[in-house]
This record gives sequence, structure tokens and C-alpha cells, in this order.
Amino acid sequence: MTNQEQHKLIYDPIVPNGDYPINPFLRVPKELLTDEKWRALSLRAKVAYSLMLERQLSSRENQRFWDSEGYPFIIFPQAELAAILVVSPPIVRKVLAELEGAELIKRVRQYLTLPDRIYVRYYGREYYVPYYPEEDKKS
Repeated sequence: MTNQEQHKLIYDPIVPNGDYPINPFLRVPKELLTDEKWRALSLRAKVAYSLMLERQLSSRENQRFWDSEGYPFIIFPQAELAAILVVSPPIVRKVLAELEGAELIKRVRQYLTLPDRIYVRYYGREYYVPYYPEEDKKS
């Protein structure tokens, strides 16, 4: 096999059998990367926020993850976030503090053994708007 044929086998974008597993991609909002308002956030914080925003969007459909006032929240244990970001728990605490300082998330303590409730604010809004799915059904 020539070097050119070997190169084609390794880097060929066509999947021969179609069973190639396609993993979902993480959406990082471009505004977080380009806007001066979010320039001070670290890249880890931006990725963590994107993970939380993705989880929050899926939590909106499950009433179990709403508080009594109609706000959706997420449960994202620090150990799980540390494993995804491949960092230590103290770094995760710094990232969460950074996101809280930027007012992108709000953590609410639960009982001693339970992880915090995390309210994720959409980066484009100045204030938090409650979500009521009944309004979607009416329109």
C-alpha cells in the first residue's frame, strides 16, 4: 500500500458502511466568544455554561425540574462537571463562581447531601423570565 493510499484510508471523509456513530455537538454561543461583555470569562467557564444551557433547555420540558414559581432549574453535580471538563473539583468550584459572578447562573443550596439547584440565565437577557409551557400551547 502506498503512502497516498494509506493517507486516503485514514482521512477519507466518506463512511463506507453508514454505521458511523455521530455524537451530538456542544453548541457554544458565538456571542460568548466575540462579545466584549463576556471577554473576561475563561474558556472553561464558557464550555461549562454551554453544557448547563443545553441541560436547562431539556429540563424545561420536564415539570419535575421546575420550582414553585415556574422557573426551570438543573441539577449538575460538581463531580460530573469535573469529569466532563477533565479538571479537579476545586477548578470546577472556581468555574461555577466565575459564572455566578457574571450572573449567568444562580446556585441554590439544597439539603446537605443533595447537589445545588442551578438556575441558568440566557446570556442575551438582562433578567430572568419564567417559563410556562401552557402559553406555548395556547398560541
